[in-house]
Amino acid sequence: MGFVNVIEYRHVFDEPCPEVGSLVANLPSKFVIGLLAIINDTLTIRGESVDTQEFLLYCMTVNITPAIRTKIFERVRPLILSGRHQLFSIPYTVEFVNRELINFREEDGNRKVDFAADELNFFKAYIAVTDDMVQREVKKNEEAIIAAATEGGVNLIKLMWPHLIKQFEFTNRPDPIYERFRGRALMSYLESHEKYKEYALSYFQSFGCASGQEYLNRIESLIVRNLQREQSDDPMSYFFRIRVDQPEPVFEGMVIDPEQVRNNESKQIDYRGLKEKPLFQFEKNEYVVPHWDYLYNSLVTGLLFAFHRKSGVKKISRDFDGFKSTISREFSDEILFRNTMKKCFGRANETLLFFEDKEVFNPDCYYRRGRNVFVIEFKDYLLATDVIQSSSYDAIKNAIDDKFVGDNKGGENKGKGINQLAWNIEYLIRNKEKFYEIDELAKAENLDISDLIFYPVIVQTNIYFDIPGLNDYLDEVYQQRIKDVKQEHKYFAPLTMINFQYFYEHILQYADSQLQFEEEIIYYHHYTYALKREAQTTGDENHWFYSLSPFSLLESEKSQSLVMYRREDILRTINECWQIADTDVPEK
Repeated sequence: MGFVNVIEYRHVFDEPCPEVGSLVANLPSKFVIGLLAIINDTLTIRGESVDTQEFLLYCMTVNITPAIRTKIFERVRPLILSGRHQLFSIPYTVEFVNRELINFREEDGNRKVDFAADELNFFKAYIAVTDDMVQREVKKNEEAIIAAATEGGVNLIKLMWPHLIKQFEFTNRPDPIYERFRGRALMSYLESHEKYKEYALSYFQSFGCASGQEYLNRIESLIVRNLQREQSDDPMSYFFRIRVDQPEPVFEGMVIDPEQVRNNESKQIDYRGLKEKPLFQFEKNEYVVPHWDYLYNSLVTGLLFAFHRKSGVKKISRDFDGFKSTISREFSDEILFRNTMKKCFGRANETLLFFEDKEVFNPDCYYRRGRNVFVIEFKDYLLATDVIQSSSYDAIKNAIDDKFVGDNKGGENKGKGINQLAWNIEYLIRNKEKFYEIDELAKAENLDISDLIFYPVIVQTNIYFDIPGLNDYLDEVYQQRIKDVKQEHKYFAPLTMINFQYFYEHILQYADSQLQFEEEIIYYHHYTYALKREAQTTGDENHWFYSLSPFSLLESEKSQSLVMYRREDILRTINECWQIADTDVPEK
């Protein structure tokens, strides 16, 4: 984590940077989007390494006249080889795709093609888009961010969040296999739900599918084919076209219409149009994927939005927030979270309990191993587009406070998130008899409550809440909240925020006691503390950035050594744990 320098127009060409529109005015948008799909496909398969940057530089300039191409290479290649600069990056490519959809130009059959000029204009336009984004998002704050980075702390977070939030979906990318499992589990829930199943059947039949599982099969067929691909030195191997013999309703339903994007500003913001419809029709019965991550997201988040919008379920659940709240409670919490916790921590001689909101002591999950007590809250939240687009620390902080802190009005009002964790921990410490009623095994083991170590944990489901520094910010709030009870009890661990995906990835390591939760939490906090101490000495901004990493990015050596542990059993384990209905699709 840290700053990556982008290659700007002034680094490559002597003239002032032209307007993007003037450079692509004579290029059909289909041609531009096809090239951008190749760039993103290459970055997805090969990663954003120096070798990939050099490969794309070669591919995207191959038809440019030799003299100009030589000059480009002389200026760009040393910057790439330094390892400190990038030319091609997914955020800039997706931005360019979005602009082409907004300003879509049809192909002119009478236009004379000039490959050298067209490719040069495209190459210049790509860098010009990068310049626009850099000036808009980075340059205005770059010096302040770097200065704050040498000091760390809250000043760095205030400057970093507005800068990172829009880019974070590109740096913290979805795992397609994880999304596939979640999609299967969600479909099993919808198709078996008393109120939703008739809408699910009707909705998926409208795509020519007998069931929702068949609908997912067709999308997954594309994803599996993509995941099976290997790196190649042939540029055209990255032009991944989906060809069908006749119109395919599932794919047609995912094809973006440039006119809808052009005429609807809400679909332009945060690339919403492309997220809703992640395929582009390149030719008749032929599609390309401009950005694979948006196709992966269509298995869960995108599916939820589309199902609510088009299935008719609005008749019984009119607004999306209410529908999503039901899904969060009945599916995300009761099926995914609780069953995963049972698999990870439902071990002999340990206590694992779940509670309802109406109960006095009511964390989502209580887990105790020996004297280590984990009080866990589960939060299945989305982050609003207007917050992501705000570029405002205050807007981001207010949204985080609303979702993870809540009001602290005292008494029986527990608030939510941080305040709820603090209230429940205080309740145990100050009500010894109630503690023994809740955890009968602790009483049988003669545990003294004064010897217990309390670990507050928030498990959340959204990539945006893995943003660097969020754990530090929430822990600061938590420490302030428990300052009084800390006068009464000795042992408190810092707050730990964990993406739910972490437990999916480590489910069997915990189930078989290969990992212990307290050891992994202690490692994380000790490691980030050491990085902060080092950064205070060196003033190195990269040490500060890295010290603000989320839990899932700083795994212990032991955890890393177990990455392949019982990998062959994951499919069966997750299918059983998440109540995924049997399908006819073999594991690839």
